[in-house]
Amino acid sequence: MPFTATPPPAARATLLPDGAYAYSIRQGGGEVATSTITVSRRDDAIVISEAVVAKSATIAVTRTFDPLTFVMRRYHATTTALGGQQATADITLSGRHVDVSGGTEHYALTMSGDAPVLVGDNLATEFAILPELLDVTHANSVALAQVSGSVIALDMAIDRHPAQTRPKGVPSDDVALAETTAGVTAFVWYRVNDVVDDVEVPAQGASIVLIAENGHPIASAAPLATPVPLPPAHYTATDITFTSSDGTTLAGTITVPDRGTAPYPGVILVHGSGCSDRDETIGPNKIFAQLANALSNAGFAVLRWDKRGCAKSGGTFGTRDQLIMDATAALQFLRAQKTVDPKRTFAIGHSEGGELVPSLAVLDNALTAIVLMAPPALPLDRILLQQYTRGMSGQEYASAYAAEKSDLDAIKAGRLHDRWSLWLQSSLAVDPATTIARVPCPMLILQGEKDLQILPKDLPRLVAAARDAGRDVTVHTFPNDDHLFISLADGQPLDFREYWTPNALDPRMLEALTQWLADRSR
Repeated sequence: MPFTATPPPAARATLLPDGAYAYSIRQGGGEVATSTITVSRRDDAIVISEAVVAKSATIAVTRTFDPLTFVMRRYHATTTALGGQQATADITLSGRHVDVSGGTEHYALTMSGDAPVLVGDNLATEFAILPELLDVTHANSVALAQVSGSVIALDMAIDRHPAQTRPKGVPSDDVALAETTAGVTAFVWYRVNDVVDDVEVPAQGASIVLIAENGHPIASAAPLATPVPLPPAHYTATDITFTSSDGTTLAGTITVPDRGTAPYPGVILVHGSGCSDRDETIGPNKIFAQLANALSNAGFAVLRWDKRGCAKSGGTFGTRDQLIMDATAALQFLRAQKTVDPKRTFAIGHSEGGELVPSLAVLDNALTAIVLMAPPALPLDRILLQQYTRGMSGQEYASAYAAEKSDLDAIKAGRLHDRWSLWLQSSLAVDPATTIARVPCPMLILQGEKDLQILPKDLPRLVAAARDAGRDVTVHTFPNDDHLFISLADGQPLDFREYWTPNALDPRMLEALTQWLADRSR
């Protein structure tokens, strides 16, 4: 029988109380953002706004609903990057027709089927209003117009009585529902008045936890996870600043061994993509802090820094050329230290850093050697398409692929001018296989065979390009390691949940890395 939005009794449309609800958005217990959702009812509309504060951006979203049917009418979002650049999206809904505008872009989408339509964006509101939406409409599924640059149509399947263990801190009288989108299931725990206390996404190690209601803290909220402790430090750590060639001040930390004899060989650490701090913090895991600890304990001076526009560094989020410029300035700063031997310097790049460091080596021409950890082997647009459509098939894959390719084409053509699009545009034309063939110094490539972000099957393309050009390249792969070089247990699902729980880096990787660098620093 087709779904129809029959106006429910008035009491059923006012279950979710007006007020302000503050949520902690977590992955593996590590907080990655906060969200404050405000519900306000008027005679002509229900207005639900959300303010998200994340490390790299703030997001303000307003959704407007019909006060009786809870049919969504409008969605408006403004995203402000760390450097102040803004992007907006404005969406109106008429029946099943979704009309989208933002910047210079304008397009439309008609949702199929007869389930109620919800515009979603992977933010907390998408889950916080779900119990109310289902109570009002009596639906068993939701048609999700997913905002991701463009908008794609997805189905949210609902299970009202899932068998699920109650998370710590969830009140005993809360009930659960499960929603599954694109193969990923979220468990939503909520009260009789439809206030959501907790959302758990086991496959991603993610949760959304209510921490305050109308300004009053929730005492039962689960504590945050903490990083694994570092091994004892046989080095001194000093916070420093240095200046890039365009005058931007970058803040970082240098760790110098406290045993052995100076000057020591020196290493810089070049980050992966996104707004990253000097520790390359991902959830509760601090990848670069662990690397610096291992390398300085092994006798290397190590410099790491906050990306421009991130944490304590100045400037705005950088394009590819600016990131290489910053790495060059870091090398110059490192070589100027009395405790560092300027003739024995190395650069280690992780993920995007593994694409940048070969260009750095070509430009610098004085690096002793470089290390590429999980480096891209394909141009960035092909990698993004792989990542965006992972696990999809059929029409879902075709729709998602087309939407992502349309966004990438718009960025390539220069039609989008926000800071993130400018960064992407600066990198999309780069083929890592072309760059690696020009590197003048020895290279070590490290790759986890359970990496879902940079696929191991593509690595031979990069290695062949280096060896065909007569370059000195050594390759080590690690059968159980993911993109962060966290080692997964046999049979552990490949679903990123290890990113969001405290983990130590694979000691076999650290041993291979330090030994290779030691052999080339003698």
